[in-house]
Amino acid sequence: HAQVFQNAHTPHTYVVEHSYTLCDACTIKPKVTTHPQPLRAFSIMTKHPNCYPDGVIPPIPGVEMIHIREKDTPIPQAFAQVLQMVQPQVDNATAAAAYQETLQKGGMGLVYAQMFQSFDVLVVFMKGGANKRLFGSVQRIVNQMRSGVPVLVEARGIFETFVWEQDYPCYFYNNEDLAARRRNVNSTNTMNDHQQQQSWSFVEAMERLRDDHDLRKTCRQKGLEITQEFTPRKIGTAMLKAVGYDTERPGAITC
Repeated sequence: HAQVFQNAHTPHTYVVEHSYTLCDACTIKPKVTTHPQPLRAFSIMTKHPNCYPDGVIPPIPGVEMIHIREKDTPIPQAFAQVLQMVQPQVDNATAAAAYQETLQKGGMGLVYAQMFQSFDVLVVFMKGGANKRLFGSVQRIVNQMRSGVPVLVEARGIFETFVWEQDYPCYFYNNEDLAARRRNVNSTNTMNDHQQQQSWSFVEAMERLRDDHDLRKTCRQKGLEITQEFTPRKIGTAMLKAVGYDTERPGAITC
């Protein structure tokens, strides 16, 4: 059940799939933690990120990073792992029962939302090859923003287009792309305004989020604003327009 969002001001089209966090039972995390000790960061995806293909994320002082590959750790097991991280006294049977209760109450949307809201920062890495980078989905970004937790995005391919067009400040470049950007900065003055903005590696971005409470607040607020452009109504209307349906004509069916 893919859903399409087309930015009216650009030729780019984003595909938003299985919007888990658009659920009635889901809430938004009310605020960011002022001085988390440590800063807890979370990444969950079907494969290891391209920039860390072995799944080993660099250690960062003051940051506890949990990366889950769903092929190795199914969602019920991931939910239990996160719950027991937050509440170490919870045993396996209680964690399994909590998963079933959450699933019955709000479906997978609530399961993901509760996992996301156990952390201070969520990390969305790019995955897949060249076609995925060019034609892929931003649903993981939007879904995680909807939780009310600051999201750090790997700016690559469609993700880079997304953060630039949405003027979203929390992003990083993998080491390969970052080296190329820094060479360009040193060799040319033709870079546009976006390209002249911050060029952080993953480690640098995490260090800034760890140390800068205001940056985390800004990214949370901007992320929530972005999700308002990806409501079911706006996505459905954009899909109709994308296939040539005139939603503005008198008597037109709208979402």
